Amino acid sequence: MMAAKLYSIDLSLSLQPLHSIDVLVAGLIIVAAIATTLVSSRFAAIASLGVVGYAMALLFILYGAPDLAITQLIIESLTVVLIALAFYHLPPFHHRSSRRSTIRDAIFAGAAGLMAGSLTLLANQQLFAEPVSQYFLDHSWIKAYGRNVVNVILVDFRALDTLGEITVLGITGLGALTLLTFHRSHRKSAAHLTRISLILRTAAGYLTPLMMLFSMYLLLRGHNAPGGGFVGGLTAAAGISLYALAFDTGKARRLLRIHSITFSGVGLLLAAASGLFGVMKGQPYLTGVWRTFNLPFFPSLKIGTPFLFDVGVYLLVIGVVVTILFSLAEEEDA
Repeated sequence: MMAAKLYSIDLSLSLQPLHSIDVLVAGLIIVAAIATTLVSSRFAAIASLGVVGYAMALLFILYGAPDLAITQLIIESLTVVLIALAFYHLPPFHHRSSRRSTIRDAIFAGAAGLMAGSLTLLANQQLFAEPVSQYFLDHSWIKAYGRNVVNVILVDFRALDTLGEITVLGITGLGALTLLTFHRSHRKSAAHLTRISLILRTAAGYLTPLMMLFSMYLLLRGHNAPGGGFVGGLTAAAGISLYALAFDTGKARRLLRIHSITFSGVGLLLAAASGLFGVMKGQPYLTGVWRTFNLPFFPSLKIGTPFLFDVGVYLLVIGVVVTILFSLAEEEDA
């Protein structure tokens, strides 16, 4: 009979010294979060939420997480657009809570936030087993030929988890398309074109191709440097979204040439099919298979199935984000 191993829990909090920039960014997040609940304009609330997101990206940069910072910046930009389009359909503000109930709710919400933050800090200090992070650091290059450990985990070591996540994301995009187009008139209004700034249209004509190129750059470098299919797909979707907002969704659809949801299907199929190469070699599903190519300017270039998986993520993210944005924008114009 094996004796259960007992662990002691340290309930004391030992915080690292804070720098002035950390305090400033944290203060900005707190002020912006409070402003979100107090402003009477929806667009002011969206802008305040955006400040919170961008400040979080700054914290990621300060603490050495460029992958998270880039992803946070792109997601925050897209979220502002998507929420703004969604808020367009909501009814006007109505104050239904009394001042007393508002204060009570604020106290409960603040207490819950403090408790959740304290528990997070305590959990971060408890060590019940050896962390797995060192394994990934030691084997990222040896087994997966990648120096960007975050990307290697997503597309190689934990690729099956990622496949499940992008499957859910693809289903979400399909569901959003179905809900937003159900019982909707497809008549377009010319009013959308008359209220768009000429500066925005001109800028979109130059920025959209640059953002598409930058997205492919992020995709190609993601295995060894900050980037990858997810953030690359978000960047491409942001470029397409900018073009759609500057002109209209009809022109953006013609620019893509195929339906945006098709990107999701092709991406999911490519990501799932990339795992079959390992099976054909007698390895578990989604095991990375690599091959070395000796090219003129790239001697000993290693290309593997994780890159195909990343391309699938790239296409799926473009399809889902663009599908949702197109549907919301067309709902506004209908």
